[in-house]
Amino acid sequence: MWTAANARLATALGISSAAASALMATLTLGLSVAIGAVITMWYKNSEAAKESAAAQEKRSRRNAGGCPLGGCTKSKARYTL
Repeated sequence: MWTAANARLATALGISSAAASALMATLTLGLSVAIGAVITMWYKNSEAAKESAAAQEKRSRRNAGGCPLGGCTKSKARYTL
């Protein structure tokens, strides 16, 4: 199968079969590197998203101040005109 693909590529591009082999090897390596880079970026992005979510949760707990929903009327009344 590899030989047939190599021969068809060489014929289509009008190059030698050694050049076709080199081209296919280069493309295969390039594709492998690109896939590895995408996986690495995905992993870094997901880690950053997890850290961001944890920081947001921590901030929301800290900003809540133990005040139940709708129970912080004293501070609201102080700022109304």
